[in-house]
Amino acid sequence: MPRHYRQQCAVARALDVLGERWTLLILRDLCAGNAGFNQLLRSLAGIGPNLLSARLGLLQEQGLVSATDHGYALSARGQAMRPLLRSLMASGHFLGLDGAEDDAPLPARTVLAMSFDPLAARGLERVVEVRVGDEQFTGFVRDGCLEIRDGAAPVTPDVRLEASPAAFHRVVAGESPDGDFRVRGGADALRDFRRLFAVPLAALYETERLYSQDR
Repeated sequence: MPRHYRQQCAVARALDVLGERWTLLILRDLCAGNAGFNQLLRSLAGIGPNLLSARLGLLQEQGLVSATDHGYALSARGQAMRPLLRSLMASGHFLGLDGAEDDAPLPARTVLAMSFDPLAARGLERVVEVRVGDEQFTGFVRDGCLEIRDGAAPVTPDVRLEASPAAFHRVVAGESPDGDFRVRGGADALRDFRRLFAVPLAALYETERLYSQDR
């Protein structure tokens, strides 16, 4: 049974739905597109089938996830959780929470999907081809939506990103790119790429600096 804080507070009410273990990680994984039950079970190492069913049921009851012919997908209401997930992603990097060495690394497609800003993508069409280690996929940006498909781009991409897994995750965490991280494309396409997939770390550092000033 989900626990409830029983407080007349918007934060508490949101946590009544989203605060249970695994719930936000299910939403995170669905940012990359439809996923079947067994696919989610594999990506969420440690969750049991019964618990995954319960969490998916709760998310469906709240209108955040829909069952489709291809598994589960974020509904329009679920897509609205993207800013929250992006902020949590930035907060993890800001706090330096790298995890243990034997923790499973997050696939690059999930990282890129979670960092995507739909509002910044309104009115844009871009094709982004990504190769991170052995992982290769293509992101199709169309008017605020992101579709990810496995493999190389079927057309000439606007942006090509190639990186080692370590370099990719370092850049996502806010570090400067090195020789193991290469992004190619036209000036306008690169500008759009950086805007569409920027992890919102700047506001955290600016707020910290603000409160660190002598008053």
